[in-house]
Amino acid sequence: MDGKAFNDFVNAALNSDGFAPSAPMETNQDACIQKDGLDETKEKHYGCLPEVIFDADLAHENVHKATCDELNRTRGGQGAYADYLRDRRNYAADEINAYDKKIEILENWLAKNCR
Repeated sequence: MDGKAFNDFVNAALNSDGFAPSAPMETNQDACIQKDGLDETKEKHYGCLPEVIFDADLAHENVHKATCDELNRTRGGQGAYADYLRDRRNYAADEINAYDKKIEILENWLAKNCR
C-alpha cells in the first residue's frame, strides 16, 4: 500500500461509522459489553500482532466498560452512559482515560522488554 492508498484508507475509516483503523474493539454503550466476541476480534484483527497490542486495546475498552457500568448503575440504568457521551467534554474525558490506560500498558511492556 502506498502513501496515498494509506491516506485514503485512514480518511475513509475516520469518516465512517465503523471502527477507527487502530482500534478494532468497541463497547456497547447500553449494555456495557464488548460488541463482538473477544476471540473473534482477536483472531480477525490481532492475529500477527504482539499480544501486548491486544492487551492494551482491551484495557482501553475496559475503561469504557467501567465508566459505562458506573453510570448505568448510578444514573438510572441502561442508556446513561450513552447520554453521558453525547456531551463532547465527557466523551473526550472518557477517551483520555482509556488512552491513558492503553499507554500505561504499552509503556510498562516497553520498560520490561526493551531496556
